[in-house]
Amino acid sequence: MRAAAAFAGFIGDHESRIRILQYVLQRDPSCIHCIADYVGELVLLGRLDEAEELARTRLEIAAGGYNVIGQVLTAKGEFEAALEAVAKHPYEDERLRLQAEILFAAGEMAAYEQIKAELNEKYPRRWWVLTLNALEGNTEIVLDALEDNYADDTSMFGFVMRDPTYEFLHGHPRWEALCERAGLSEAQIAGTKLNLPEGF
Repeated sequence: MRAAAAFAGFIGDHESRIRILQYVLQRDPSCIHCIADYVGELVLLGRLDEAEELARTRLEIAAGGYNVIGQVLTAKGEFEAALEAVAKHPYEDERLRLQAEILFAAGEMAAYEQIKAELNEKYPRRWWVLTLNALEGNTEIVLDALEDNYADDTSMFGFVMRDPTYEFLHGHPRWEALCERAGLSEAQIAGTKLNLPEGF
């Protein structure tokens, strides 16, 4: 079912994605990944109070919950609270990446550059290279990272297609070539909706 929810998100069918995740959570309320996916979808749809309530009541006990709560608070513009939340993350590379994203959103560029430099020194060529350069709109660096590390990862391209952070890539010839290599096409999925059976 999580695969179906992921596919719904990939094609931009947010209503179906939420319905599938609700269905899964009714049957397995302890599915942390499903809760995180659900919260992320609520953030994309701008349902921030609902997203925060769900994240705080269901995710604070999980390590992965800190980044989700931080994402919600950042979207709400509550940057200090977001930094406080992600400071609890147990893995340094992920904690630094999350802090950098929040500082960028807050416009605290000196602090952002300091953390980015620390990431570059300690954790080169990790996930942060893609995400932080996407925030900055560094098209060529992001495309290089995708080509070097994710060219055969269909799930990654689904994520990039639906994440607003990467909208600047859409229509770029190198991005379209990467999608074709992965067997995907933005044009083919545009406007596609899932036909869910009754009960979802």
